Amino acid sequence: MKVPLFPLLVAAATLTATLAGCSAGAARSPVTMPFTGTWHQEPTGESSGPAGFLAIDGERILFNLDGQPRGPVAIISNETTSTLRSGRLICADGRMLFLAVGDSIREQGVAGERLLTSTPHLDVHCFSAGAGPNDAPQATMRLWPSSALAVTAFARLAVPAADARATTTSAVPPADRRFTGTVAITGDPALIALAVQMTSARADGLDGRAIDGLYQRGTVVVRADILRDLEAGRTGDRSALGRADRRISDLASVDDAYDDWRSQR
Repeated sequence: MKVPLFPLLVAAATLTATLAGCSAGAARSPVTMPFTGTWHQEPTGESSGPAGFLAIDGERILFNLDGQPRGPVAIISNETTSTLRSGRLICADGRMLFLAVGDSIREQGVAGERLLTSTPHLDVHCFSAGAGPNDAPQATMRLWPSSALAVTAFARLAVPAADARATTTSAVPPADRRFTGTVAITGDPALIALAVQMTSARADGLDGRAIDGLYQRGTVVVRADILRDLEAGRTGDRSALGRADRRISDLASVDDAYDDWRSQR
């Protein structure tokens, strides 16, 4: 019996498209928060210049890390779990990255004070193509969001200015004390370092418009953290919404303190 050719071609095409769609969907499952974003290597020694970074978006990774081949690589398999904040990515060149997002307590010295703050980090174990289950990773590293490195940069700028003021005057203006005191209550080292830098800049004669610009640039770090936390909460990180709420409350308090401080002069 002669079987009609057209129905068979339609059925074959449908099956092929279905299988291709399933395969493509599995391979292109996008990476989500908290893994996505740009994660930085910390500068070593006394260097304040940029170090390497790893940038992850939904479908590819940009490598710019010491000891690793550099350039963009497609992600062919995403096995990360946002609720566990860990997982594995397999790249088109065969490299495997085991990832885990965690929280570190970092110490910062700002205006003579020792501050401890929680900040996220990304632990990466990078395995070369063809690595077996018992092979050691080719590289292990701890990477940081830009906000964590910005805190260090602010502290380096702010502390010398604060020390210089302490040697030239014995009395801190009451408005400065109120402002820095309110900011200190938040415990956010980026905001605390920014407040010290701004009061020092005004004491050195910086005009109001320049101080406003300094404040806006400085608080961008915190606003970016809020957006990152909100996105992480949307994709399953249950602790992220609590962090976002705390940052929003802290920033609102600091905004009010800033307006009061600026009105005093």
